[in-house]
Amino acid sequence: MRPLPSLALVFFVGSLLASAQQPPDPAPQTPAPARPRRPGVSAPGIKIPIARLKPDHVFDIPGVPDWIAIDEHVW
Repeated sequence: MRPLPSLALVFFVGSLLASAQQPPDPAPQTPAPARPRRPGVSAPGIKIPIARLKPDHVFDIPGVPDWIAIDEHVW
């Protein structure tokens, strides 16, 4: 018997046996945790859009700023 065909037969049978195994049982699924409450004010008379905000005071600072702050970013 030649070694190459017998070796190929062993690998073929081994791969068949490996693929014929049953997959493991899935882990029991736990329910997703409840979403946390959103921070901030949610009362209808108090919460207003940012476009309606008017500044009480504006401070003029001479020179050119070396940083810029926009919404959630600072450069």
